[in-house]
Amino acid sequence: MDFLTKIAKGLAAVQATVGSDELGPKQPLTLEAGGTLNLQARRKRETQQRIVRLETPLGEGLARIDLSAADARALAEALTAFANSVADDARPVSALPRSTD
Repeated sequence: MDFLTKIAKGLAAVQATVGSDELGPKQPLTLEAGGTLNLQARRKRETQQRIVRLETPLGEGLARIDLSAADARALAEALTAFANSVADDARPVSALPRSTD
């Protein structure tokens, strides 16, 4: 086995355990103040844990936050409580159609 083959196999092994795989399409949420927040269900390769990834443009890159199911539920409850506390300002938003790409 030559040196380049060993490197390629090593990179393939690392790639198989690092990162996450998509479980569904990104769901864009257009924000009232402008911009978009993308939500996507994913699975971590190393642990097989299902997560939700929140992603939004930040400067010239992307800000990404991966949340476990428990963290996503806690965030949803906190956001719902906030929206309920300022109900006059929190107008309902209709769900956007799912992206097919």
